[in-house]
This record gives sequence, C-alpha cells and structure tokens, in this order.
Amino acid sequence: MKREPTIEWVGNLPGSVRFIDQTLLPGTYQRITCDRLPVLREAIKTLRVRGAPAIGAAAALGVVLGMQHTRARS
Repeated sequence: MKREPTIEWVGNLPGSVRFIDQTLLPGTYQRITCDRLPVLREAIKTLRVRGAPAIGAAAALGVVLGMQHTRARS
C-alpha cells in the first residue's frame, strides 16, 4: 500500500498545496488542494492541518503561495 504525504507541494510555479483534512479522519479520507494563502491559513486555524511537523510545512509552503500572488519581483 502506497502511503501519501500528509502535506505536499503540487506542480511547479505557480503551484498549490495539497493536504489531508485531519478533521474528517478516521471516518473519511479527503485531500484538499489550495492555491490561495487564505485557504491554507484557515486550514491551519481549524486544525485541518494537524501536528507540529505538518503545521510547520504548511507555514513554509504558505510563504511560497503568498509569493506567487505578489506583484513584487526581484
């Protein structure tokens, strides 16, 4: 049985974040894909993303999501 990551980056740039909705476990297994920072922020606040390592990864990936939608370029 292949084990999928709890949270991962999908695609190149621009890309999105895909994670397991922890609030539905163990009864339902659902993955959420988001490409906007507010969606990811809500997922962290409502514990859809749960556990220190997953929250840390979500925060780091959120920085990348935020940078995808900024007008500032170096």
